[in-house]
Amino acid sequence: MYCVACRRSTSLPGARYCVHCGAPLDAPLWSGESAALMGQIPAAPAGEQVACPRCGKANARDHAHCAFCGVRLEGARPALVVDDAARDRARELAAEARESLAEGRLQRVEEQCLEALRADPGSAEAHALLAEVYWSKGSLGGALHEMTEAVRLAPENREWEKRLRDLREEQDRAVAPILRELREPTARPIRRSRPPAARPAWKAPQLPSWAPGVALVVGLMLLLAVGRSLPLLGASLRGLMSGVGLLIGVLAAIFVYYDARGRGMALPVALLWGAIILLAGPMGLVALLVYLLITRARQ
Repeated sequence: MYCVACRRSTSLPGARYCVHCGAPLDAPLWSGESAALMGQIPAAPAGEQVACPRCGKANARDHAHCAFCGVRLEGARPALVVDDAARDRARELAAEARESLAEGRLQRVEEQCLEALRADPGSAEAHALLAEVYWSKGSLGGALHEMTEAVRLAPENREWEKRLRDLREEQDRAVAPILRELREPTARPIRRSRPPAARPAWKAPQLPSWAPGVALVVGLMLLLAVGRSLPLLGASLRGLMSGVGLLIGVLAAIFVYYDARGRGMALPVALLWGAIILLAGPMGLVALLVYLLITRARQ
């Protein structure tokens, strides 16, 4: 992984701290890190190990800082000097790894690249091939780290530079939804009180224009019929006819009340007209006629 503090690379998979300066590594995590934290990363050769005084994990002797906790290693020594034989061996291993990659043998490519980097940590081709292995395994963070190191070691290689840009764009697309959620938390819906619903204006029931006239004619006929037949009827029939007259008066009073309200009259005025018609008895029909003449004459 690439250290932004000292601008050098830590080639140990899963390292959390730079082995050169001890700064935390901010590169994306990848699948090999969990194994590193469990102490499952293959250790350096026995003669090249130094135990961390804080966490006790083994580090290569050329590490200045522990890759797992960042503490300074007292037994560290300067980086190994790579001779020509080691560089040749690294080039051979990188060539073999390229052939293995063409055959799809990812595990073999990874082993050859790691061996080449142990021989020559500055092998840019080994870093580039290892980046393709990690990318094929779904480790975008590991691929970015290795390809960044390859471009740093061989800045003139345009193919690797383009591949690094593609990997960074892929990383941006992968983390964009997460960053968007962190920067723009979901806003809680604001509860707003609704204004009271407007009640529809009161509207009186509409009757046909001929209804009042028919009611008046029928009422007068009933009144005349009742007046002529009352002396001839018995007490029970007279009571029945009185009830019918009262019912007609109530209906007429209700009609006048709603009609008056529908014409915009005040509530007391509408009640007064209804009371006059209801309490006028046989003369209620006359009062109804007067009301109809007054209200219809205004139209």
